[in-house]
Amino acid sequence: MTPKRTRAVALAVVLACAVATLGWLAFWKAPTMEVVVTVSTDDGEAREVYSTVTSLPRNTDEWKDVDSEIDMTPWAGRLVRLDIRASILAARLIPLRRGYVACTATLSGGGERRPLQFWGWENDGSEWLHFGEVGCSDVVSVRTGNAASWLSLRGLLTHTLKVPPDASLRLLLTPTTDRDMGAPTANSPNPGEAAYPPQLESEESGRPLEPRPPDIFIYLIDAVRADHLGCYGYARPTSPHIDAFAETATVYENAQTVATWTQPSVATLLSGLYPFVHGAVHMKKDKLAEWPLLLPEILHESGYSTWGIITNPPITAKLGFDQGYDGYQYKYHGSPDWANERLNEYLAGTDADQPVFVYMHTMEPHAPYSPTETSFAKFDRGFDGRCDGSVDALVKAGRIRPKLSEVDIEHLIDRYDAEIFDSDRGFSEFLAVLEAAGRSDNALIIVLADHGEAFADHNTLEHGNTLNQEELHIPLIIRYPQGRFAGLRLRQRVSSIDIVPTVLQEIGIEPDLAEFLPGSDIRPDALNDHHDRRIYCEVSRYDSDHLDLVGVIDEDGYKLVVDMSKRFGARATKESIGLWDTTNDGAEAANLEASHAVRASYCEQLIAQWLTEQSEFRARIAPGLSPRVHISEELDRELRGLGYVD
Repeated sequence: MTPKRTRAVALAVVLACAVATLGWLAFWKAPTMEVVVTVSTDDGEAREVYSTVTSLPRNTDEWKDVDSEIDMTPWAGRLVRLDIRASILAARLIPLRRGYVACTATLSGGGERRPLQFWGWENDGSEWLHFGEVGCSDVVSVRTGNAASWLSLRGLLTHTLKVPPDASLRLLLTPTTDRDMGAPTANSPNPGEAAYPPQLESEESGRPLEPRPPDIFIYLIDAVRADHLGCYGYARPTSPHIDAFAETATVYENAQTVATWTQPSVATLLSGLYPFVHGAVHMKKDKLAEWPLLLPEILHESGYSTWGIITNPPITAKLGFDQGYDGYQYKYHGSPDWANERLNEYLAGTDADQPVFVYMHTMEPHAPYSPTETSFAKFDRGFDGRCDGSVDALVKAGRIRPKLSEVDIEHLIDRYDAEIFDSDRGFSEFLAVLEAAGRSDNALIIVLADHGEAFADHNTLEHGNTLNQEELHIPLIIRYPQGRFAGLRLRQRVSSIDIVPTVLQEIGIEPDLAEFLPGSDIRPDALNDHHDRRIYCEVSRYDSDHLDLVGVIDEDGYKLVVDMSKRFGARATKESIGLWDTTNDGAEAANLEASHAVRASYCEQLIAQWLTEQSEFRARIAPGLSPRVHISEELDRELRGLGYVD
């Protein structure tokens, strides 16, 4: 071999050894933990407030925490989003193990110190409802040492909060492997082991407590949107008798329903549970189970005579809504006159000394919009609409993205308002029946709707299609016994889920169900200044069309609606998904989701937390899913006749 060739071979060997050595060194390079924390606001760019690159020992047993403090005072009083990006990087880690960074975050300021929780919801198919993902969806709560920590399987933790004065954020960053994580724990604190439903406690079963408690009447008018009643500011004279009643009662100006069609809404009204928990959610499929402790059952066990007068097929006995009643009468699309006749007969046959509970569900102005001729003449503005308000015409027009002109819509509104006027007359007769029976003064009278009605506000008709205000904002007027709180108008946000706890507190039935029920006592002397109330809502009308919406109104009045559907746009319209300022934009015309990304992130975090907590609560108290029901041909015809089924 020539000297030149020998030198070339030697050089090649040296280079090969060098490459091998570098590769070996890289292969065995120690892992590093990299963390970057940014703070974002809606009116500014994201600002990096902390970063670190920390070398870790090759032996994972020697990994140690990294403790850091972040000054948050520049954002005092503002809503911000924290993004904590954390990862373990290494050329080689212990085989078949992955590295993560667990985080314990503690916020101090305003005289308080509290740990931050990171909320996410991701349905892997094990849940029967709300299939999408929101919030920090891959978050896992783990125990590292003696502390509860949080980690993200994708390396990003997010948390949105309002920063208190003199705030600082302490981060304890724990490098870990999946071997060291231990079993994941629930996102929310342990809800306890108390059983649901609780056992009622009374001195003698079946006898009322002394003194005689008040009578209770719930008068529900189906499909009335609050802004079409005079006492809620409507200019047209649709509701003279309801308006007069409101002057003697308490008007809740900002009441919201939890669901925008009848079955889940009424199930919540009577159980005090969200639809995700009680399970009566899907049309022609779900039946209200026997395990929820319904208001009629509670009152019956406490000595009340209980009666239900129903005119809407989704809440019939066939679907489980007759529980707890001494008498239950149903007539398909029965008129207010029919309902008042049944009420009069019932009250005439009861002992005057026994308290009564009556739930009345009347149908007008639910579609089809078929007012009396005299009422329609009062509200007809002469629009020649080609949609006459019949079910067939509404189906032909299309309830989703309807093919109707503005003239058509105004014609439908005239017919709808005329039906409200007819319903108002029926309400006046209801009050007359109570007065004649001597059941008016010592009575708790609750007037409300199960949901509102849409007239192409967000490109839909009727209800059960959106979580916008035209469907969500309902009238709620309560006259308390002996005229207490008469004439009050309350601006605080309240929900239909508050009815059960309010009734129980008013009549003093024990035990206090606050441990189990998410609603609040909304009597004026208990409501106080709860202006920061958060309101949650959901709708999933049919399981076949993939509509699955969840929403929250936060403490500042911003409402986010997210589409959890399996397939986006299957039923929801683009105008019905987004973020709105309900305080300054009651019509929800300006979608702020892009311009207020931090606010949207905050509301999404609230939804993720709520879904997680409700899922855990349901798993603890409910024996499986809601029972399924076989719809008879007669019930199917009734549902079709009211437009529930096309």
